[in-house]
Amino acid sequence: MGSGFTRLGGRRHGEGGRSGSASASCPGEPLTFGRMGVISESSQELRRRVGRGDGNALWALLERAAGGEDIGLVADALERPEGRDVLFHLVGLMGGDHANALLGLLSRLGDRVEPDQRVGSPADVWTVYGWEAEPDDSEEANEIPGFVVVSPEIDPAARSVLRACERFYNVVLDGRELPEEMVDTAVDENGLDLYSPNCVFGPYVTSSGLLVHADTKGEIQAGMVKTMLRILKEELVADGLPAYVHVPSPDRLGEMIEATVAAGAEEWTPAGR
Repeated sequence: MGSGFTRLGGRRHGEGGRSGSASASCPGEPLTFGRMGVISESSQELRRRVGRGDGNALWALLERAAGGEDIGLVADALERPEGRDVLFHLVGLMGGDHANALLGLLSRLGDRVEPDQRVGSPADVWTVYGWEAEPDDSEEANEIPGFVVVSPEIDPAARSVLRACERFYNVVLDGRELPEEMVDTAVDENGLDLYSPNCVFGPYVTSSGLLVHADTKGEIQAGMVKTMLRILKEELVADGLPAYVHVPSPDRLGEMIEATVAAGAEEWTPAGR
């Protein structure tokens, strides 16, 4: 593995992934965050407010749980989809140690929260590309795909992300994940070549989380990045990990890549390899 702008230690796919001719809304009320005027209310009322999408109410419950109070009510709130929506929203706002502590709660609840309920992403994840919240798979952008995975369990999450990176090579522009032997001959409905990533970089351990991005010749379609996000979530869920997957804006992704290059960072690898 190495560093430098042209390679960044990326895994090259050999002969696969050629360049061709390119032609989670949450249910319930919107999340609200205001002044912390809910602290004096009963924990039962706070739990009801969590169900209405009140981020302050969940934060107040979490503070009480940290002090040894009403831990059961926090668990009850996080078993509900509305409570988890609020938690993931808080994770997205806070980042860092606060985000990891919040995600760690999902692990501590054990079987009370199913593995596929421990992994989240922003409800408006695709708007960073200028698309609608639920874009058609054919929507295009002159960008590269990148993701940041936040998890309190760095090494296990990095293993999950590493498996996802290998699968990214088999994702073609229209969003299909193909068997490896079919990738090089994939075409769209008009018979035009569909490319897949030439190189996938990461995961890199950064202060924001695990960074991964791919070389797609500066062009993406919504179908491709939707599939990549799904793959990341699938691998994290398969390992039962709590995690939150960001899709950084193109500007933010560029800054993160530049910082990784400047630091001479190398890709995460399992111990002993």
